[in-house]
Amino acid sequence: MAVERVSHDAGTPTRAGSPAGRGPCPYQGLPAYDHGDAEWFFGRDDDIADCVRVLAASPLLLVVGPSGSGKSSLVRAGVVPALAAAGQRMTVITPGLDPAAALSSALSTTPSTVGAGVGGRAGLVVDQLEELFAAEYASGLVVAFLGRLAELAEAGTPVVAVLRSDQMGALSAVPALARLAQRGLHLVTPMAEEQLRAAVERPAELAGLLLEPGLVDVLLRDVKGRPAALPLLSHALAQSWERREGRVLTVPGYLASGGVRGAVARSAERLHDSLTPDGQATLRAVLLRLVTPSPDGEPVTTPASWAAVGTAPEHRAVVDLLVRARLVIADEHSVVVAHAALVRAWPRLRDWFDDDAAGRRAMRHLTLAADDWNARDRPDGDLYRGARLLDALDRRRRPWPDVTPLEHAFLDASAARANGEQDTGTRREGRQAGRNRRLRPGVAGVAVVLVLALAAGAVAVEQGRDAARVAADARVERLVAESTALRATRRDLAALLAVEAHRLRPDATTAAALFGIFTGAPGFLENRTATGNRAPPPQPNAP
Repeated sequence: MAVERVSHDAGTPTRAGSPAGRGPCPYQGLPAYDHGDAEWFFGRDDDIADCVRVLAASPLLLVVGPSGSGKSSLVRAGVVPALAAAGQRMTVITPGLDPAAALSSALSTTPSTVGAGVGGRAGLVVDQLEELFAAEYASGLVVAFLGRLAELAEAGTPVVAVLRSDQMGALSAVPALARLAQRGLHLVTPMAEEQLRAAVERPAELAGLLLEPGLVDVLLRDVKGRPAALPLLSHALAQSWERREGRVLTVPGYLASGGVRGAVARSAERLHDSLTPDGQATLRAVLLRLVTPSPDGEPVTTPASWAAVGTAPEHRAVVDLLVRARLVIADEHSVVVAHAALVRAWPRLRDWFDDDAAGRRAMRHLTLAADDWNARDRPDGDLYRGARLLDALDRRRRPWPDVTPLEHAFLDASAARANGEQDTGTRREGRQAGRNRRLRPGVAGVAVVLVLALAAGAVAVEQGRDAARVAADARVERLVAESTALRATRRDLAALLAVEAHRLRPDATTAAALFGIFTGAPGFLENRTATGNRAPPPQPNAP
């Protein structure tokens, strides 16, 4: 199969055989189906054909759907193998820890593959594109990455991007990519009943398994109307396979797994309860490294390097348990949660996540900043300063998920630089105070001249005030302009800029800019004005 994987993309665990060695589990569990799982992937034939048809007419295919809709499995185990069968070679990546490096590595494979694909061009698949918008990458990196995708597509390279539907607005940062996305959009819809039956029955048939009568009906009942159901269904089936009776998957085995509604939580709780208190704390720290709040506060899975997760034996042991439970995926470079559905399906993890969403975002920023600082030979210019440094130091004094040695070194260097600057400032103030004491006797003689200059100075002061007002207005207008420009890509930063503009000059212009942050949010329907002066209710007519 002509599909290439680059090292920046987290690997997929191999299927575990049965205790008796009678064959592999035919269901993937939480992780997405990959190109190596194509023979087990059923139920999406129409979607696969539609995607291949769209990509033939447009250089960019954008596969969009809500979390848990099966879009990654559709592309990796459906579209990519279909393109390979037609002779089109595809390279699959995710943004990962270093989006620029992932893209560069993927593109470096294309010279050797020219002539292997349709029209002599190797294609590119970017899965989980929403990772770009969850992490606080260096300024301009996101726009540069999206812009490069647009350039590749416009140059004739087949590009497939997989994106969570609530992040589509972020593509507007690159108009060329947004225009291509409109032409090449494929929306992943919920699977119909016959598609779900195929997804359950055909893998079992291929593996030589039998399904107890009534089991499929119970599964369909539990899935119906449930959002993000596909990874939960696959995990419940994998757990039911563990509890099979001979070759038969039974209804009692499915119910004992916790079913679609509870299998993930039951697996995770069983792992949590098997650990010592110290192991449970390590589990919490590891998982919170792998989930980051998006700008709207929803959890987004983000890969973390082994250095960030922790290389101590107890950390690796916990990760190994999570991999065996099919709750995370790990390779030699990174660790990533198998699916964001884990956060929604496991109440304990959701509680951990909700406890300090701002802390999760701050931790992610610290991890990226420390890694970049270290990779650039630790320049002083990359260190934290000001409010961000004070916040990070304050969080470090509290129970913050295991700060790594590199992150400690980064914060220590930042604090040392800040203290050095403060000491320099103190010495400068001392020298200035000494000069002031020496100059004080001459001040009395200057006072007479100063009084005479006051009249002329009054005019200059008024002119200075006018200039200050003009400068203040210019600053406010600049804040409003920057806030407006960042609405689509960095709504949190845009809101902070709009708030600062309104604080400096509370008028109609800044109020409109601040209000626009919310009215422009995806899903905003309307606004209403509430007043304290309500009209009295109508009185019944007197008899």
